[in-house]
Amino acid sequence: MFRNHTIRLCGILLASAVAGCANSITLPIPTITASSPNQVGSVFMPQFNSALGTLTGVQVNFGVSTVSATTAISDVENNVSNINITYDLGYFVSIALPDGEIFAVEGAPPLTCAASAAGAEILTCSNGGSFTQMVAGMSFDLTSKSPLFVAGPVALNYSTFPSEILVGTPTPNPPANLNLSVTNESDSTPSTITFTYTAAAATPEPAAPAMAMVGLACLFLLRRRFRAAA
Repeated sequence: MFRNHTIRLCGILLASAVAGCANSITLPIPTITASSPNQVGSVFMPQFNSALGTLTGVQVNFGVSTVSATTAISDVENNVSNINITYDLGYFVSIALPDGEIFAVEGAPPLTCAASAAGAEILTCSNGGSFTQMVAGMSFDLTSKSPLFVAGPVALNYSTFPSEILVGTPTPNPPANLNLSVTNESDSTPSTITFTYTAAAATPEPAAPAMAMVGLACLFLLRRRFRAAA
């Protein structure tokens, strides 16, 4: 029993010493903000400080986005018995990562334009208006692009446009006088970047060498003791 506990303690000391060599740092990225359709822009992810050591991992973390807009559908159909048109209508932001992946932020609640009378005229759909949606964040592994972050800041490019997705089949098909409206668009997407690295040899963790020496000495003494006991 004593032997097992002692070996376990020595192992913990050695593992702690090795773990002490792994480091990470999380830095903010400027918040992506958009407030108009067909907007194109960039924010820059910070450069990794090579003085810290050797970069071994990169992860970009997008937080919860806030998307808002005012939407409406108007339509005039003079020779049909009913109208039923539904669109996911709102605002879409596409964020391009340096490895080719896309993080899509979309706020687009369904909007229906409906009436059931011959010669119906719909000027404004009843469930139009302003909305605000929270869009969940996501993380992306960019370790394959580590050399870019060692060389300098790396751009996150984004573009925006109205989201106008037809849901189902409209009646009539196609509608003759359909008008979709998305105004007062707004998006705010926060993000951070996490660098994982091995500490530079010139500046090791102060406790790591000591723990490693204690752990090795512990195992050496145990070996001698067990040999003597044999």
